[in-house]
Amino acid sequence: MKWEIERGIRHDFADTITEPAEIRKIVINQLMSAKDDILLLFSTSNSYYRAKYGGMLNLLRQIPNDVTVKVLIQAGGDVEKDAIQEELRQSLSIRVQYITKPLQT
Repeated sequence: MKWEIERGIRHDFADTITEPAEIRKIVINQLMSAKDDILLLFSTSNSYYRAKYGGMLNLLRQIPNDVTVKVLIQAGGDVEKDAIQEELRQSLSIRVQYITKPLQT
């Protein structure tokens, strides 16, 4: 491994993080260190609500105004889309787009 570093050879890797506290810490650090854009993808409306009730939207309120926040959400119907849009419009200036077709797993 040491000789790979010395020669400039870099391998891609993925690390699985399972500790909720560590995940939250990483997300907070990433959000607070953003300089230009924050792009969020919620694969379901339930994932959006989990983030909302978990405090992520409160974190987004602390981000400087010069950072653009864009959200892509998989939402079921127009009523659900309107409810989410209204929630975000009341508290934050976030650009929201919706995925109309279900995402494949």
